[in-house]
Amino acid sequence: MIGLLSPFFRLLAKKETALPRMSIFKTLVNLAILKRRNPETSPVKVKMDRFILNGPDYSLLSFLIKEKFIDEEYHFQTSVTRPVIFDCGASIGMAMIYFKSLYPNATIQCFEPNPGAMHLLKLNVDENNLKDVTLHESALTAKERSVLLTIPDQKSMLNAGVHFNADGSTSIIVQAEQLSNYITAAGKVDLVKIDVEGSEYEIVKELQHSGVLAGRAVKQFIIEFHTLLLKDKISLDDFCSIFENNGYGVSQQKLFYHNPDSDYIIHAIAMERSKR
Repeated sequence: MIGLLSPFFRLLAKKETALPRMSIFKTLVNLAILKRRNPETSPVKVKMDRFILNGPDYSLLSFLIKEKFIDEEYHFQTSVTRPVIFDCGASIGMAMIYFKSLYPNATIQCFEPNPGAMHLLKLNVDENNLKDVTLHESALTAKERSVLLTIPDQKSMLNAGVHFNADGSTSIIVQAEQLSNYITAAGKVDLVKIDVEGSEYEIVKELQHSGVLAGRAVKQFIIEFHTLLLKDKISLDDFCSIFENNGYGVSQQKLFYHNPDSDYIIHAIAMERSKR
């Protein structure tokens, strides 16, 4: 029982929330009731404050609300009234909606290669009449090319990835692009959020080689680092060092609810250049 109530205790303990506490609370209770009454319903739709939320099922919507609006793993601060945000691995758009709840005038570019997730992402943009949101149905890798995207049968909206194969999954060919081209075109970006199931290292290497990191064109990064998927490629500390060597202050936090994957959230913030 305590485990079930833990999200509500965390919600009550927060000093500030992106949306009103009561709205988040009522939505989670409503989702629990709907899930109990109609466990097999798919797709689904609920309302939370001023937002309509479309998802594949009630369980996933509940999980994403807790993750984004209670744990607030993507919270960031900026003095810019119209921040430019890149949402890499946008899935069905819950991070995008969270960013719009923080900064309603934000300009957001979303990258999502999974067609099923993209369908719900488009619904969440259209039905909420969200402005200044651009959707790219593409993966992000080191080179512009066609790649194989593996979509697992379970949690297909969250765990699709380019760099792994798994039993009980489907693979499709999708187009991949270089993130540096979009950042260079934008000029200055206030936040890049990356959650791409193991492709984060390849994306960051490409940003390093293109000079984007050294130029600090991105003020802040929030990256989900997948330890097990990257165990044969790079360690967490070495990954963080890439940012530190390019003038970013870095912090990391373990995502305990992702056990046994031991995933981490990494925050990298561009430091002021020293004046000579």
